[in-house]
Amino acid sequence: MAAMAAEEKKAKELIWGSEFKGVAISVNPNKSRYRMGEKIEVIVTITNVGEEEVVVFHTGGGAFFANYRPALFDIKGRPVGKTERLEKLEAFLGQKRDTSTISSGSTTLIKPGEIFELFHTFSLNDWFKIEKDGTYFLVVMRKLKEYWDEGFMISNAAKIIITTSENQPAPDQHYTPSENNTLGQNRRLEAGKYLVIGGLCAILILGSIALLKKASSRSK
Repeated sequence: MAAMAAEEKKAKELIWGSEFKGVAISVNPNKSRYRMGEKIEVIVTITNVGEEEVVVFHTGGGAFFANYRPALFDIKGRPVGKTERLEKLEAFLGQKRDTSTISSGSTTLIKPGEIFELFHTFSLNDWFKIEKDGTYFLVVMRKLKEYWDEGFMISNAAKIIITTSENQPAPDQHYTPSENNTLGQNRRLEAGKYLVIGGLCAILILGSIALLKKASSRSK
């Protein structure tokens, strides 16, 4: 009971993609910020949101690209270009089926309300043409059965910040209370700065209006 309660609590805390045939998928990088070229550690979580048991198929011993397809977007929602390596891999995986060359696979049975986790490590720079730092969103598709044309799940959009600075810290995805306090203080200081600037501008405008009125009364 305790284990089930813990799973239910975790499932509620995660952001899930749309439900597909009774299951949903969530993708969460181990950190929210990475340096350019750094390998991205991703935890993929699958949950059964239906009322019946679901069988999830794994091709080739769980190799990432045998079971998943990633898509990367910039802050404006524009898709990031694929590298030649990814294009060749997708072309190879998209070739006509040949049962004699298909890698052995395995299956996982997920009961209603149960969640299943898989940990993967890959580098976005190997698959996408990331030419500058900034904020990106990673979406991962995951096939449910042996073949892609049998349907697939689509994850949430996981936010990832890429930086080129060697001295830039790489905080965990979940900020600590002290960091939240620091962020709050920074926002208050920023707001105070603009409040002071706005006040000075208002004083200057009012002063200018008063001088114009005074000059106008003298001319009369």
